Amino acid sequence: MSRLAILVVLAIAVVAILIMPPIIRTDTKSVGISGWGTNPEFGRSIAGFKEGLAENGFVEGENIRFILKNSETDTVIQRQIIESFAKEEVDLIFSLTTPGTLIAKEVTDTIPIVFSVVTYPVEAGVIHSLDSSAASHGERSEGW
Repeated sequence: MSRLAILVVLAIAVVAILIMPPIIRTDTKSVGISGWGTNPEFGRSIAGFKEGLAENGFVEGENIRFILKNSETDTVIQRQIIESFAKEEVDLIFSLTTPGTLIAKEVTDTIPIVFSVVTYPVEAGVIHSLDSSAASHGERSEGW
């Protein structure tokens, strides 16, 4: 192939790249993580949650985005955090502790909530049963 032909092909490729609309990923999930306080157990729980998602193909920066906020055990701040997640329309909320999760449950009934470090979730009213992963309002999240 002549040098001129190679240059023409390269020029066409460059022009095509420049005029093509950017590819926008619409399948990126957003997860609001509401920490309850700063301690090693909570940190391990959040790390394990992220690792579990990564093992199932959710790679941070590629197809999932995490928004991490911490209430430092303040229930007013926890409510504000969950309300900000709802306003931002995150796809999922990861909440820690019984009080933190109960607040998340009060604030939204449309965003799925995954929780950790909740003692006696049935008795606390976080879920209806340990036999089903269905939310206490009976719905399941699609697309995960």
